[in-house]
Amino acid sequence: MRLLRVVVVGAGPGGAAVTAALRKGGHHVTLVGPKNQSSTSPAARAPSGVWSPGLTALYSIDADACDYLVSRGTWVTRSGYTDHLTGEWLLTPTGGGLRRPDQGRTGAQSLLFVDAVDLEAVTQRLAGTATDRVTSTVVSIQRDRRHAAPEESTPKRVRADETMVVHTACGDAIDNIDVVVGADGLDSIIRRISSSTTDAHTCYPVRQGYTVYRGIADCADAVTLPEAAAFQCWGPHRRFAAVPLTRHRASWFATVADAWHADVPAPGTCGTAVTAALLEEYAGWDPRVAELLSATTPASVVWEDARSLSAAAFDGGSAVDGVALVGDAAHCVDPVLAQGIGVAFEDAACLGTHLITRDTHVRVALMNYMNDRRYRTRILRRLSVVNQWLGQDGCTSQVAIAARNMAMRGAHKLGIGRVAFDAAIAASVVQ
Repeated sequence: MRLLRVVVVGAGPGGAAVTAALRKGGHHVTLVGPKNQSSTSPAARAPSGVWSPGLTALYSIDADACDYLVSRGTWVTRSGYTDHLTGEWLLTPTGGGLRRPDQGRTGAQSLLFVDAVDLEAVTQRLAGTATDRVTSTVVSIQRDRRHAAPEESTPKRVRADETMVVHTACGDAIDNIDVVVGADGLDSIIRRISSSTTDAHTCYPVRQGYTVYRGIADCADAVTLPEAAAFQCWGPHRRFAAVPLTRHRASWFATVADAWHADVPAPGTCGTAVTAALLEEYAGWDPRVAELLSATTPASVVWEDARSLSAAAFDGGSAVDGVALVGDAAHCVDPVLAQGIGVAFEDAACLGTHLITRDTHVRVALMNYMNDRRYRTRILRRLSVVNQWLGQDGCTSQVAIAARNMAMRGAHKLGIGRVAFDAAIAASVVQ
């Protein structure tokens, strides 16, 4: 029985997870991408959040890799929104926060934060399962009906009508390929060369009008973030959030809209200069913000433009040509939702399931994968829009911010806000 020959483009967490998922099903997988691709993006060098669905997906692919992340990561046990001036809690989930899976709260969602070095270790473990490895980039995909597999030689699970030849920048031609998986990030080459449309917003990411900054603070005073409490606060054209990694160490992010501050730091700008500029931007905010920025290790500071893709980037149907997209190559959500890595793991597990267990044509299997993931990604896209509008773009005047905070505070005291927060969390992780 002939199994599929697959090329996975992109050696980050998503591409590595797809590789491991498909190899688990016995498929021949060639992984294309630099061995250190996970560290090429600024965001990838900062700690990452993984929600429980992403951990479940990773566990189905490689239980030991998941257990390693869990043993090395930090669970967020309290989270919510605070007043950006006073630090007062405005909205938290029911029961005070999230729960670790081992704390016995049925149906509770969990959020684990992991350091970049630990995520890289898992990525390399998963990538190591590849049948072949090519440390280059893809430049083109060519249809090749001459290498189409005879019908009698194809497996009952997945059948292919034609194969492809994948050409790389180093001159290699990887032929007789049944499926190409694009896991090469927001600037995906595979999305661009396989797209059936020339619409720029479908093929290329569009800037969202704000910059995301990240850093790690080493706090001498554990009171800054007590009881593993993560918080996010919203002000005019800006957002700030922090997540404790240990009692004396925290990861933070800050977003600044172009409308408020147009001076985006030039590449190579010193982290000290960036934090100094952010201290000016957030002057007068909750004192914890200044504490965290002042305690930030300059070398840990990274920043990038926030960008997004249209729904058509994923919904467009490149699956009809034997191409599937996963992770940021397929869909991109607000980078402050801590969903990117987990959603990539979910995509990988889902794609692996469809290409292993479904008794169907390969193109139908890929379309089924897209249909399964469409609802999840649309919900995340909508939550991204709501979060960005409420926290940064919509409420920009002091009157609007005061009204929003008053509504959140009142809903919190009545218990309505907590139910709504629970519903939002549930919606963001529904499968």
